Amino acid sequence: MKKSWHTQTYRVMEKVWKAEQAAQEEQKKAEQLRKELAEERQMEEMRRMQEAAGHVKYARRACAPAFLSAAPAG
Repeated sequence: MKKSWHTQTYRVMEKVWKAEQAAQEEQKKAEQLRKELAEERQMEEMRRMQEAAGHVKYARRACAPAFLSAAPAG
């Protein structure tokens, strides 16, 4: 009989497999976030170039919703 810590036991192999799967999923998520960030940066750069050339004027978004910046009642 193999010891519980032996590398060929089913439980140990299952734990290793699950850890590898979790690491792969985490890596996929990180890669997706990197791609999205690169796309956002590229779009922002293109927007700036268009504004600088005078082709498009974009409305600036407020950082907070209007109800948060309104004066308190009373």
